[in-house]
Amino acid sequence: MEPSLYSLLAQIPLVGIFIWFVLEMMKRYGEERSSRDVQWREFLKDLRDAQNVAIARLAEEIKCIAIEVAQMRESLNRHEVNTERRINGLKKKGVEEV
Repeated sequence: MEPSLYSLLAQIPLVGIFIWFVLEMMKRYGEERSSRDVQWREFLKDLRDAQNVAIARLAEEIKCIAIEVAQMRESLNRHEVNTERRINGLKKKGVEEV
């Protein structure tokens, strides 16, 4: 046999080992990436759920504040109407404004 044939026969197992190593690394990288993707999706879901809860709380708080503002507006309007009535009543009685 020729020396180049011996060299080729020695290189074949090395190439096989290299191919196996590359395939194994690709498989491990894929598994790691899949695991990381699952964790990332879970994190994003938890984050979305927390944000939805916070937004729902804010919406409820805004609704309560809007109700309070409407009640205050109604109270101020009643106060203004009553004040105008009293001022008009005093004007009819002849009491001047100070």
